[in-house]
Amino acid sequence: KIEILNPIKWISVRRNEVGAIMSPRSNGILIEDNRQQRAGYFLRDVRYRFFADLEYIPIEQRKNNKHSIVPEYLWDPEEKDFMLEEIKAWEEKQETERTDETPGKYLAIFERRASKGQCFNQPYFGTREFSCNFRFIKNPEEEPVTPIDETRELGFMLFDMDFTDLNDPKPMFFQARIESGVVKIPPIKSEEIRR
Repeated sequence: KIEILNPIKWISVRRNEVGAIMSPRSNGILIEDNRQQRAGYFLRDVRYRFFADLEYIPIEQRKNNKHSIVPEYLWDPEEKDFMLEEIKAWEEKQETERTDETPGKYLAIFERRASKGQCFNQPYFGTREFSCNFRFIKNPEEEPVTPIDETRELGFMLFDMDFTDLNDPKPMFFQARIESGVVKIPPIKSEEIRR
C-alpha cells in the first residue's frame, strides 16, 4: 500500500525542447526552426509512505536469470566478501546448487542498504527529472503518521512491466483508488491486474 501524507497539489510547467536530432553528417540544426514548447501538469510537494513485502523467488524458478557483474566501485564496503563469493559462484556456474539463498539474506541486504540511503539507481517519480529522496523506516508503528483524508478514483495506473519476453516487455495496469489517503496495490497474480 501507499499512504499519501501531503495534500495533493499540482503545478503546470512549460519548457522549450528541440524537436530534431542532430547527426554527425548534418551541418547542425537551427534551434529557432526546431523549437517545440511542451507543457506538463505535475504533482508537487509530494510525500508518500510505501509498504512492501519481500517476494523471494528461489534461483531455480527465476526466469531470465542473467547475472551482471556490478562494478567494484559500487560495492558497499561491508559487502565485499559477499560480492566476491557471488562472483566466484557465478563463474563456477553453481547458482542453482547454493544453500545460502534465503529470503532473510535478501531482506538483510535491502535493510542495510536502504538504512544508509544507498540505491543502485536513484528512485524517481514518472521520469528521471523528478528524482526523490527516501528514508527506510524499520518499524512504522513507532513513527505514526496520518494519511490525507481523501477518497477518489485515479483510473488505470501502471503496475509494472512484464519481462517474460525480454524482446517485447508488456505493461501491466491496475484500477487505482485513493481510500482515506491510502492506495492499495493488488498482488501481482490478482485478477485486478490488466495485461
